[in-house]
Amino acid sequence: HAIEDEAARTLLSNQLFLIWRQGRLDENARRKALNEVAKTRIDLEVKDLKERGDTINKIMGQILEDMTKTSRERIEKYQKNPDEVENEEETQNLEEARERGDWLFIFEAARETHMFQGITTDRVLMYEKQEQEKEYLSKMKHTVGDFNRWITKFEDQMETCETIGVELSEEAKVLYFMNNLNDSIFGDAKANFMDLSTRALFP
Repeated sequence: HAIEDEAARTLLSNQLFLIWRQGRLDENARRKALNEVAKTRIDLEVKDLKERGDTINKIMGQILEDMTKTSRERIEKYQKNPDEVENEEETQNLEEARERGDWLFIFEAARETHMFQGITTDRVLMYEKQEQEKEYLSKMKHTVGDFNRWITKFEDQMETCETIGVELSEEAKVLYFMNNLNDSIFGDAKANFMDLSTRALFP
């Protein structure tokens, strides 16, 4: 009987070990699957963040590229007044905007540097800004690049001038436009225009 009992215990022990081992194998497979899912999710999140960062940088680059050199320089130099910054997380300049991917900062900087908010009560300052914007308009030469894109920039500058109260007659708009055309491309057209503009039919 002792031998039979020992054999039964050994058999039971082996059966329990096999059950335990199968349970471990199942648990390990389950844990491995969960780890792979978690790793895949992390990889996708990292990829998404990288792609989002690339997209933001691309947007910022395209916006700046579409600007005139003068406008781009004004935005690059724009720095928020420290007294107006509410917290450390707030973007203060273009360099920080690039680091943080804060592409909306460009629009904020453009508003502050081009629309001149908050100075309408000072007539002297406003007059100076009007003269400055009119001067920018008169010197917006089309040198290289897409002509239609340049026209859009020219029209935007005219709108900026009118927004801050610059008085531009239709004749002045035409003169500014023609004077800023690329001489090497529109030389003949400009010569014909200048010839016609001296006649009484110009208006």
